[in-house]
Amino acid sequence: MPTRQTISKLQKKAYFYTKSMNIQIKKIITTLKRLQPMHYLGHNLVSSWVILAIDFSLVAVSLFISHSLFGAHSQNLYGFTAVKFYKTLIPIILVSVVGHYIFKPHRGVIRHTSLHDIKLVLYARSASFALNILFIFVLSGYLNLDSYALPFSVAFVNYLISLYLLIQFRL
Repeated sequence: MPTRQTISKLQKKAYFYTKSMNIQIKKIITTLKRLQPMHYLGHNLVSSWVILAIDFSLVAVSLFISHSLFGAHSQNLYGFTAVKFYKTLIPIILVSVVGHYIFKPHRGVIRHTSLHDIKLVLYARSASFALNILFIFVLSGYLNLDSYALPFSVAFVNYLISLYLLIQFRL
């Protein structure tokens, strides 16, 4: 029959054995958590680079829609061609990069958007629109880049459509 001392020694060994097993199980769980893709994306549900790429594609889609709206009704006012679309896409994306760099609206979490995130989108698009207007009225004539500049009406409609698309994407 085992004595009290051997029982207590066995209990201590069992306690240390289960404690070391718990530590090893915790180490395995933490390593498995690190291997999940969500760990590498941070606390956002989607990487900010993916959101930035989607934002720029939505700006390009809004430019296509605004070109289509003004090019389909009258060919004399502003003819819609692929060459003009790509020529005007370059400055639009460049000024969008500047607006997004300053206000960083792509840093928020999609589907959990607050009014602060919508304000950042509004500020970024407004800054991009202001830079685009500066390019249209000042720089395009000065640098002889008139073929790359949008008409003001197309730029304004592009601003409204891109603002709508970017906000709707976040909601």
